[in-house]
Amino acid sequence: MVETVEKFLLEATKAFSFLENKYGFKVSTDLQSPNYFPDSEAVVSYCSSKIGIKVFWYFASAVIGVAFAELEDGKFPNNQSKDKSIINIYTLVDVINQGKGDTFLLKDTSDTTISKIKRREKIINEDMRGVLDNLSLIVKKYAINIINGDTSIFSIVKKYQEELIKRRYS
Repeated sequence: MVETVEKFLLEATKAFSFLENKYGFKVSTDLQSPNYFPDSEAVVSYCSSKIGIKVFWYFASAVIGVAFAELEDGKFPNNQSKDKSIINIYTLVDVINQGKGDTFLLKDTSDTTISKIKRREKIINEDMRGVLDNLSLIVKKYAINIINGDTSIFSIVKKYQEELIKRRYS
């Protein structure tokens, strides 16, 4: 597992190097909650003065994704689940495309059934670099305004995320 995590951190840093090279974001890597698998994830974080971007691999649900945040005093907000200033790439694309989606290599990332998790694990194991390159291209296509500091879409995306959660659990 250690080799796979190191591979993710290296490949994610390569795929998203444009954030550092073109936009001046500062990069850092981290392994969060390594001793508790249900919460553990590998993260490559990019920070500008206003925007934080996390490329993450959440192990338990086999999801590789990208989260965007408005930084608070140069740091990511503490309570990410309730914070209105954090959105993810999957929901951002859903909102912009009005539910039509895009060509994500990892499909159904919100579906945590065993069969979907196993499918995503297989894709990640076979083509991690492809998944990361795919996400990088989608970020370039849909999140350039956010990268440049415009967070005006955050409230719309967050509201949509909350509606999805309500529908799923009601």
